[in-house]
Amino acid sequence: MKDRQPEDVEALEALHYHYLPAVQPRRGEKASLAYRLQLLFLDRWNVWRRLTRYRKWRGSGGETIDGTNNGCERAIGWWIKERYRSVRGYRRPGSAVNVSRFLA
Repeated sequence: MKDRQPEDVEALEALHYHYLPAVQPRRGEKASLAYRLQLLFLDRWNVWRRLTRYRKWRGSGGETIDGTNNGCERAIGWWIKERYRSVRGYRRPGSAVNVSRFLA
């Protein structure tokens, strides 16, 4: 499940059925690890299509969704990050000189 691929739904189903024999705890008792895993895999199995929608989605112009925050970082841009550093201050004077050369 590291890559969160749409076809991994079968693995989630198998894991849920593996832990299905776990008994529900009685009132006041703690749930066993097997029962908690059963509920976890059932929940992930139910929402897997929404969690992996960004993998298959294609817009009308062929655009896709990145799936990370890289698009957000690109929208923020370097100038905001640089403004934050200059307001907060640099730890070494050489850092300010290096960045000013990079931006010029």
